[in-house]
Amino acid sequence: MKAGKKKKKEREKAPETVPRQVDLRKEFRSTARVCYIIAGSLLIYPLVMELIKMLVGPGPLMSEGDYPQMREIFFAMALVALFIIRFLHNAMLKKNPQEGVKVLVRRLRNAHVATAALCKIPALLGFALFFIHGFSKEVYAFFAFSFVMMVLYFPKFDHWVVWLRK
Repeated sequence: MKAGKKKKKEREKAPETVPRQVDLRKEFRSTARVCYIIAGSLLIYPLVMELIKMLVGPGPLMSEGDYPQMREIFFAMALVALFIIRFLHNAMLKKNPQEGVKVLVRRLRNAHVATAALCKIPALLGFALFFIHGFSKEVYAFFAFSFVMMVLYFPKFDHWVVWLRK
């Protein structure tokens, strides 16, 4: 019990090391809210897919064409998106020594919102695959991949404080 209270006190003290020019908790909460909304919007894809399956029936909605390896191509694109997102997230968080706290907090906010939006790419790829080939299992795999990426890149207050202190 005492260890838990001690950690809580340490977390409450952490923002004191960040200059008071910006209300860091307020900025963090608004950023987290936007990221929650983006993550929640992921639920739209499987819901729409199931609705379409109920109304139209299973099977491809478009002609399959000459792309038998479309599934593998889309999985590869989702993996490439993971590396691109990681690169862009790190690039957006590069600091310039002359930047003030307000600019750095804005950089944190923008990086996390943009990263959350980009984490939807695999879900969109799975949704497109559903329209092309009618593969519904893959939509759930792509959806899960997007969700895991959002969890990994979701903003964490302690990380914000540590990043601002560096």
